[in-house]
Amino acid sequence: MVSMVWTGRGCIIPLIQETQLHTKAVTSLAILQTQDKLYSGSLDRTVRVWSINSEVIHCTQVHEVKDQVNNLLVDKSILCFIPQGAGIKVQSWSGGSKLLNPNKYAKCLALVQGKLYCGCQDNTIQEIGLDTGTLSTIQTGSRKYLAKASPIYALHVHDGLIYSASSSLDGAAIKIWNASNYSMVGSLPSTLEVRAMAISSELIYLGCKGGIVEIWCRKKHSKIETLQSGTTAKILCMSLDADEEVLVVGTSDGGIQVHFSFHLNIHRA
Repeated sequence: MVSMVWTGRGCIIPLIQETQLHTKAVTSLAILQTQDKLYSGSLDRTVRVWSINSEVIHCTQVHEVKDQVNNLLVDKSILCFIPQGAGIKVQSWSGGSKLLNPNKYAKCLALVQGKLYCGCQDNTIQEIGLDTGTLSTIQTGSRKYLAKASPIYALHVHDGLIYSASSSLDGAAIKIWNASNYSMVGSLPSTLEVRAMAISSELIYLGCKGGIVEIWCRKKHSKIETLQSGTTAKILCMSLDADEEVLVVGTSDGGIQVHFSFHLNIHRA
C-alpha cells in the first residue's frame, strides 16, 4: 500500500508525503472522530491505525485479522467489515467475533448509533440492530440490468438520511432515503460509476473510477465541482474528519490520499 498525503490547492493536488505499508489494495477507511485516528482496512488481512493530528500521518498499530477486510467500520468497542464470502464480520478489539447476515453477500456498510446498514450484491439495503439482531429491509433486491445484478456499492447515513450508490442506468447513481420510514426522498443524477461517498454538513463527495471526485451540494442536489485526485486508479473508500477539513481517499492501487479540503476554495452554491 502506498500512503500519500496531499495538500489541496485547486483541482490537481500536489503530493507532499509517500510511504508504503499495506501489501495489497486499501479497501476501506474509517476515522474515529474522538481520537484523531484513521483506520485502514486491506486485502492483506490487516487493519492499520494511523495518527492524523498533523499534516504527516504515521502508522501506530497493526491488527491482523483472519479475513480480507472490505468496508471497515470502527467504534470504541468493535470493528465491522465484509469478509471474502457471505455475511458481515463483527469483531471486538479484544478478539471475539461473530458473523451477521450469513445469507447475504454484502458490498458496503454504514454504522450509526448501534444500527448497521448493509448494501448487498443483489441491490438489497437492510438495517440490522447490533444489540437486538432485528433485521429490516429498506430496499428489496434482485433488480437486474442487462441480465446483471446492480449492487449497492456505497452507503452513508447523515442527519437522518441514508445515501446509497448503485448503477446509474435507471437515471440516478445516488438515491436518498428517510432513515425513519425508509421512503425515498431524493436522488443525485451522477452518470459516473460511484464507489465511495463522504458527506459533510454542506457537501456530498462521490469517489469514482479514474481517480475522479465529484462534489455536490447536499441541500440543492446540484453538482459543484469535479476534482482529479492525480491518480487514474478507482476510488474505493472515503472519509471526513469531525471538522470537515480533511478528506481521506483510498484507491484501488493501494494509495491513501489526504486532502485538506479547506484549501480547495469551492463555492458552496
